[in-house]
Amino acid sequence: MPSPNERPRLCLIGDSHLGSVRLAETGGLVDFSSYEVEYWGAAGPRFRGLMLQDDRMVVRGADAQEDFARINGTGRTSVGPQDFDEFLLLGCRVSSSKFFGRYFQWKYGAKGWQSRAVLMRSAHVFRASSRVYRMGVIFAQKYGAKVSCIPESLITENVVDHTRPGYFLDKHPDSVNATAEDRAWLWNVLVTAAAEDGVTLIPQPDETVVGGVFTDPCFARDGAFENEDADHKSPKFAEMMLGQWNASVLPGWEAMRA
Repeated sequence: MPSPNERPRLCLIGDSHLGSVRLAETGGLVDFSSYEVEYWGAAGPRFRGLMLQDDRMVVRGADAQEDFARINGTGRTSVGPQDFDEFLLLGCRVSSSKFFGRYFQWKYGAKGWQSRAVLMRSAHVFRASSRVYRMGVIFAQKYGAKVSCIPESLITENVVDHTRPGYFLDKHPDSVNATAEDRAWLWNVLVTAAAEDGVTLIPQPDETVVGGVFTDPCFARDGAFENEDADHKSPKFAEMMLGQWNASVLPGWEAMRA
């Protein structure tokens, strides 16, 4: 824990979703001046080089190590649970769309909601499918580290034809019927289950959602339509998500430092 005169040390850990956060910071949309910040991650398959060894996050493979070093910029080769005061996991293969699509389809495909107990069990299995999320849980539960997670946002509407074979609406056509109340219900399940893991999960603001289960295209990254990239979002969206995160963690820091 930092002293009253020290800035808390924050480690941003993520895959390609780190990019919009860095653009938001360099573009002046996000101010990290109250923290000592380090980025740590890599895009694409090289992110899978992140492993846990002796309860430290380490990177295997020369190519992955090179990417992590370039993004970090300080020469850091591993991250341990006591190296920072706060860890924020960004993206990290925790896909909101997969979870929401499945259970909205279940509800509106004439089956209704599953019980909350079933949804809670499914939420634990869903998040545990992310190796890096599991590492964050170990940091939180075993060492008392302060860990938050901003999962991958809902995929963007209209950037691609989501009705193509194998695409989102081909698998979950009835999910478009989801309401704000439905989304709030599933976010509550995910947030509650994450809290049981010792992790603060940050929901996507509902004002960014359109078409039942999509992110508004106004938050698509530059070039999203040309590249059919429904996954990555703009710096403005990153600003909104970090505002959600800051609102959830700042009161706790102020209380600890008072």
